[in-house]
Amino acid sequence: MRPLHSIQKYNNQQKSNNVLFVDGITRSGKFWLGNLLIHFDRMEHIQHHPAMDVCVHMNRLGMINDKAAAVMLRNEAQSHVYEMAIGRNINFRAADSSSVYKNPNFQTYLQRVAGKDVVFREVMAAIQSGDRIFLFIVHDWLCNAGLCFQAFVQPKVISIERNPIDLVYAWYKKGLGDRRAFSACLENKNGPLPWFVYKWIDEYESLNEMDRIIKSIAGLRGMAEEAFKNLPSGGKKRIIFTSYEAFAVQPRIEAEKIGNFLGTKLMATAESFFSQPIFKQRNKDSLIKSRKKKASEIKKQASRVCFSLLSDLNKQYVKSGFDAE
Repeated sequence: MRPLHSIQKYNNQQKSNNVLFVDGITRSGKFWLGNLLIHFDRMEHIQHHPAMDVCVHMNRLGMINDKAAAVMLRNEAQSHVYEMAIGRNINFRAADSSSVYKNPNFQTYLQRVAGKDVVFREVMAAIQSGDRIFLFIVHDWLCNAGLCFQAFVQPKVISIERNPIDLVYAWYKKGLGDRRAFSACLENKNGPLPWFVYKWIDEYESLNEMDRIIKSIAGLRGMAEEAFKNLPSGGKKRIIFTSYEAFAVQPRIEAEKIGNFLGTKLMATAESFFSQPIFKQRNKDSLIKSRKKKASEIKKQASRVCFSLLSDLNKQYVKSGFDAE
């Protein structure tokens, strides 16, 4: 019997430049962006598979070594790319952000689902040709960016940012200050904890909900910035940044930047996306006005120290040029 470690040496990388990851902190607008991306030529429908996130986070925690994590990621991606190509496990739940009913090529996916049996090698040859772009939504991969470039050959990543005040408020409304709210958790004597608090568990336990959220978002942003700085220049060039605010205020400009980055263009169906009433609601003035109300509510529940931390994060974000202000 071959030793188990030989599995880790198998080079099952995607050989073509056709895997795209949309990354960002929870509630930053990844699925909203994803629903624009499906209007680009050659783009496959949105996929999100929590096991891929958990693998990245467990590697960050040292629970899975680099080789094993890279193999697991490649296997997961390859399996799901294949399933999308043949019409298996597609999300038909109409209310979901990733529902295939939102796709302008909806009929194509119906045909795949109803189609005859396929020949594996023919499907894989079509995938490896690079004619299609396979789109995955992921969470906080930038915190462990080096692993992505170990696991895949020339992947592309779109990282979407969002103003920290809006993120904190969105987390609070969604109940993400709850210790059980994330798929990758640490076991602790008092119950599960989010994976990203592994360096400050005791402090997390002692904080109220709002302070937990502020510290969590600050920690995730810090990890992502550090990991990005440590990437080689070739890796950095394969990541493009956008923001919730830029996407809301100037969606067509952001779409053009993304299209140039991906080497593809929007289809005519994108007009239905741009004509959504939500773009009138999320203009620059409304974003700034609503943020002031959010900050006021956050301040009532946060400690002075944590609200000061959030204020500093907000200033840094505005200075970065991502914001609408």
